[in-house]
Amino acid sequence: MTRAKEVPMTGLFALTTFFAFAQSPAPKFEVASIRPVKDCGFPGGPPGDGKKSGPGPGALPAPPPDRLNMCGPVMMFINVAYIVQQGKPTQANSGLRLVPDIPIEGGPDWIRSDNYTINAKAEAPASRDTMTGPMLQALLVERFNLRIRREQKDGPAYAITVAKGGPKLTPSTCLPGFFPGGPEPPPGRVPCPMNFPVRHGLTMAIDRDAMNLDEFAQVLGLDRPVVNRTGIAGVYDFHLEFAPDETTPLFRGRIQDLPDSNPDGAPADPAGGPSIFTAFQEQLGLKLDPTRAPHEVLVIDSVERPSEN
Repeated sequence: MTRAKEVPMTGLFALTTFFAFAQSPAPKFEVASIRPVKDCGFPGGPPGDGKKSGPGPGALPAPPPDRLNMCGPVMMFINVAYIVQQGKPTQANSGLRLVPDIPIEGGPDWIRSDNYTINAKAEAPASRDTMTGPMLQALLVERFNLRIRREQKDGPAYAITVAKGGPKLTPSTCLPGFFPGGPEPPPGRVPCPMNFPVRHGLTMAIDRDAMNLDEFAQVLGLDRPVVNRTGIAGVYDFHLEFAPDETTPLFRGRIQDLPDSNPDGAPADPAGGPSIFTAFQEQLGLKLDPTRAPHEVLVIDSVERPSEN
């Protein structure tokens, strides 16, 4: 889950360690066309023709192995190149990549509102991670004159702690990393199901299987970074039902788009369900305590509209 989230940093104390991004050696794009477009509607028409029939900003339909095609605002390109590519597989599930929740600060408003297409051809075939990681970083530096750095700041966060009465966690028994059409799991082992968020009225439910608490902390979509201070080891299956609000911005704007989990037609609670803080304590036996903790921030020092093709 992932996104380029911006959070107010007022009153934060910046640590003394700052360091710029180092470009890793990688193949280069032989040629790249970057053009402004009105929107990223496809495949009903070419990007920029105003026909919104596709999934919106993101990667265009799969290109050849030596090409990168993307459409969206510059902030999305930065998010993909510098944050998404830092995502690592979960310890238990190599098929799931956890994307770090790193805020991006600075830059003019147009990098969040104006859309561009990138159509680039590499000197030689390269992996998708290479093209959307170091190669895209180099392209942003060259064509958008992007200057960006990492900064460690101390600021508001949430700490997961154990609630009174102890944790209510379900040890995982499923085997992650197996998907329909892929290899079969070993005899006697059940593959983890593919779970998606669902809703019932104003309440939503998220399920995450075969995760440890450090990994689960990264998928909560809260308005602050989350750190695990329970000391609990092990891999668990998590089920959490709550009503999204301003503290869960990742889910608040998506709940009406989720499938309804109420096939029998029973009325939903018009007042909605518990907050994620109440749900954590009642359903998991854990707490989300406001705290302060150091976390990483990306700071845009400068960026310009792209140079001509």
